[in-house]
Amino acid sequence: MLGQRLNFFILSLVLVFTSCGRAPDLSGAPQFVKGQIMLPGDGSGLSMDRRAARTWRDYDGDGLSDRFDWDIDGDGVANLIDQYPFDEKRWGEDKNNNGITDFIDLSLSTDLRDQKLAHYQLEIFNQTSLVVIHGSARFSEAEWLALHEIISSEQLSAEIRFSHIKVLVKYDQNSQVDLRRADFDSHWQQLNLYSNEEHTQSLLSFRGSVIHEFGHVHALENPDKFLQFSTQYSSWVSPSTYGLSSPEEGYAENFALKLYRSGLDLDPARFDLL
Repeated sequence: MLGQRLNFFILSLVLVFTSCGRAPDLSGAPQFVKGQIMLPGDGSGLSMDRRAARTWRDYDGDGLSDRFDWDIDGDGVANLIDQYPFDEKRWGEDKNNNGITDFIDLSLSTDLRDQKLAHYQLEIFNQTSLVVIHGSARFSEAEWLALHEIISSEQLSAEIRFSHIKVLVKYDQNSQVDLRRADFDSHWQQLNLYSNEEHTQSLLSFRGSVIHEFGHVHALENPDKFLQFSTQYSSWVSPSTYGLSSPEEGYAENFALKLYRSGLDLDPARFDLL
């Protein structure tokens, strides 16, 4: 009897703290290492199990589970670039006032390679508010140049408002369960690129993956266009085999083809059904 009362008391405490506000220890909110949320929100390949039921909480009370919330603490800063992702009053210092918090600012890195690339990061951010960062893998200098050229291009700027994407990051391939080359996490609003031989061997392949994922961003920014495309998908002729896998992938491939035809440098072999 005493044991039942004790269990009931503990359960009551959990319910009270959970309903009255933030209680990280009781709610089971994910305890990320400060400034080191270096995995997308889809829950694959995690060093801690955010897929467990106890992590399905709404830390900031905005109606979104933390697992699907790009801003877990509700301070307006995306999780991946928030040095204090569970503190709505802090997100990191910006000593040089360039808009990029110091802990991810390449210009403040002690690594000379990062310092050399910092101008790409800042120019992309100033143009789009998109922050490009190294994750568990580094972008090469050639990849930084390609990203800057694509994101700054007239072709992409004419199509994308960058309203649903906040972070672009690179990971090791082994951080993923499958062998994907890239994906767009619409929940965490970040474009993820993964180390792979195709990108290493061909910069055009890397560029193609980037543009394809921006096609998913375009679909999110233009839901009416995507809906119209989806209704016609069964009779649509895909420019590539990959585009046949789903309306979402077909839309992204169609987007890549449009930008290729408008003059953006992509590998024509990507469109194998033309």
